[in-house]
Amino acid sequence: MDKKNICLKIPVIALVLGFMLVGSVGAQTDNRINGTWFLYEDETELEYRFTNGNYEIIISGLMMERGTYTTNNNNVLTLNPTHIHGTFGSLLIEIFGLKSSAFESRWYTKNEFILILIPVLSEIGITESQINDIVSELISSESMIYPYSVDGNTLIITKPEDKSVIILTKK
Repeated sequence: MDKKNICLKIPVIALVLGFMLVGSVGAQTDNRINGTWFLYEDETELEYRFTNGNYEIIISGLMMERGTYTTNNNNVLTLNPTHIHGTFGSLLIEIFGLKSSAFESRWYTKNEFILILIPVLSEIGITESQINDIVSELISSESMIYPYSVDGNTLIITKPEDKSVIILTKK
């Protein structure tokens, strides 16, 4: 992967990581967000698939994450990631400059993903403290609230940490 592609994918991965830092609250879903939503930016397509309380995140055709979601009457979206795809692990390892077959092209539970990632990062000289920081940034049990709105074929999600807005279009 050349440096340009890595630079383009890092912001998208950061966005995915932001969504991975969530838990689950409540048990209802908003049928308006069912479907496939996408954002195309800097030659990278970010796709969300919402289906009656389940979701998947795909980046440029690569499966990244899946889990469950809930909404409430105040237009608050809560994502609860349950699985991480091996392509996401391979991409992370590649960003560190490695070629590794540690991750297969399949879904891993969060714990399975961590158990594979830790030794790979250790092999390249990342300290235990740095690994713990990386893992805690990738996978957290903290709940995070995402205010959202739906206007026709547009889904607008607000990231609470910096109030930035993600505008997705329905396919």
